[in-house]
Amino acid sequence: MPKKDSGLDREAIRRTLADRVGDSPDAAAVADAVFDIWLQMSAQLSPVIGVRGFNILFACTLHMTSKAYPWLAVPEDTDNNSAVLAEIKTRLANSEPDAAAEACHALLATFIKLLVDMIGEPLVERLLGPVWASPQSEQERLS
Repeated sequence: MPKKDSGLDREAIRRTLADRVGDSPDAAAVADAVFDIWLQMSAQLSPVIGVRGFNILFACTLHMTSKAYPWLAVPEDTDNNSAVLAEIKTRLANSEPDAAAEACHALLATFIKLLVDMIGEPLVERLLGPVWASPQSEQERLS
């Protein structure tokens, strides 16, 4: 199980999304934030687990999460991960803000759990650290 405040727990995911969405989140802002996080995670992880590995992990995540959020389910024969991600972004943007936020938290937490199970928590923390860094901490690091 991820350590508290490791950047991998549910509260860290909530904080990261809240930082990226801002003060008055709407569903479109939540969808944009999570879409950006997925792109960053893909960029960080693909050199290690490959694009295909990332896509398979994302598909498993979506399948598992859609049990609690059926409106996220997409046809399983869809091989185009970009199209699937765009469809998920649209569905999130068109949902209620609280539902979008909860679904995003569930998606990210499930993905991270599967990834930790696959490659271990220390490597996941090292690879995804830049994704979870807040914009403010990035600015401080560059100063």
